[in-house]
Amino acid sequence: RRYGTLLALLVICVLFSLMTRHFLTVSNLSTVLVQLSMLMIVTSGLTVVVAAGEFDLSVGAVAGFAGVLVTGLLVQVTSDVVLAIAAGIAAGALVGLLNGILVAVIGLPSLIATLGMISVVTGLNQWYTKGQAVYGGLPDAFAIPGRGALLGIPVPILVMVAIVVISHLLLERTATGRHLYTIGENKDVARLAGIGVRRKKIFALVFCGACAGLAGVIMASRLGSGQPAAGDHFLMDGLATVFLGMTAFSLGQANMRGTVVGTLIIGVLRNGFNLLGWPYYIQDIAMGVIMIGAITIAASKGTVRMPSVTA
Repeated sequence: RRYGTLLALLVICVLFSLMTRHFLTVSNLSTVLVQLSMLMIVTSGLTVVVAAGEFDLSVGAVAGFAGVLVTGLLVQVTSDVVLAIAAGIAAGALVGLLNGILVAVIGLPSLIATLGMISVVTGLNQWYTKGQAVYGGLPDAFAIPGRGALLGIPVPILVMVAIVVISHLLLERTATGRHLYTIGENKDVARLAGIGVRRKKIFALVFCGACAGLAGVIMASRLGSGQPAAGDHFLMDGLATVFLGMTAFSLGQANMRGTVVGTLIIGVLRNGFNLLGWPYYIQDIAMGVIMIGAITIAASKGTVRMPSVTA
C-alpha cells in the first residue's frame, strides 16, 4: 500500500511508452517537467497546509493575480524585474496571511474562508485588468524565470526542485513540520502540548500563498503576459495531486514524496493523452475517475485522513 501509487506511475509510463514512440524521449520528458513545474510549486504549498489539517482553495486565483500583478508592474510602473517578481510573490503571501487570520484567529473553516477569498482575488483580478490580458513592453529579462535555462536545465525545473526540497525539509526535518503534523492530527492535543496552533496555521497558509504567487510569476513569464484566469486549473489539479500523494509513503498523511508522485501522475497522464490525441473532455473524465478511485481505495483501507471542514 505504501508504494502502490509509485508503482501505478511506473505502469502508466510503460504503457504510454508502448503506445507512442514520442513519449519516452528526452525532449518530451523535459517538456513534461517544465509544464509540471508550476503545479509542483503550488502543490508544495498545498501539502504544507493539508499537513496542518486545513485547505486552501484560493491557490488558482492567487496564481492568476500574481501573474497579472507582476506583468502590470513591469508594463506600467517599473522595469525592475526582481522588484516586480518580489511583489508578485509578496501578494500571494499577503493573501495567505489574510487566509491565516480568517482561519486561525477569527476561526472560520478554511474551506469557507479560502472559498470566499477566491471571489475576492478574482474580483481584484478583473478590476485590475478589466478582464483583459496584460502584455506588451515586458523586459527581456522577465523571460528568464519561465523560459530561461542554466547549464542547459530550464529555470522552472530548477525553481521547482528548490521548492520541493525546501518543503520536504520543512515538513520532515524541522520542529515546525512536526508541529504542523501534530496540529493536523489533533489541534487540541497540539495546543495542550504547548504548540502555537494559530501561528503555525498562519505560517502554513502564508507559505502556500507565496508558493502560489511564485507559480503565477513563472506562468506569466512563460506566457509572456498576465492572464487573469490562467491559474484556475491549479486548484483541482493541485488538490488531486496532494490527495493522490496521501496514498503513498506516509499513508493518509500529506507528504512531499507522495505529492511529487501524485503530480507526476497528473502530468504524465495529461501529456500521454495529448500525444495520443484524446479529446480534452475524455482527459478530464479519466483524471476524475483516477482521483476518485485512488482516494476510495485508500479510504477503504482506513489510510486517508481528510482535512476537517469545520473550525
